[in-house]
Amino acid sequence: MDLGSIARPMRYIAGRLTCAINVNSTLAERGIVGTGSARAKSFLNWGVASAPVPGAVAVSSRGRRGGHVAIVSRVERGRIYVWNPSPQGEGWQEQAYRHRAISFRMSGKE
Repeated sequence: MDLGSIARPMRYIAGRLTCAINVNSTLAERGIVGTGSARAKSFLNWGVASAPVPGAVAVSSRGRRGGHVAIVSRVERGRIYVWNPSPQGEGWQEQAYRHRAISFRMSGKE
């Protein structure tokens, strides 16, 4: 993948637990096998640990059991931006990453 930035994902699936479902869908569009799970934290066991680079999956925690995933779109002046699947059903939104990441993960195929 281009190390400068990554384009907005094309497809968006609305509903509950959309983050992992949409990240898996976006990976599949690019020929990458994801986790196949609707659980965000399933990405902690996927691929390999990475720095926050474009195309990496950012994994963060939400409480004891919950989590969230997004795709790093770009890094500028040390600030991480992600394509975030909107829980309000608005599709993919690029935004500054405000969560504390547990891990950044890349496919082992890169």
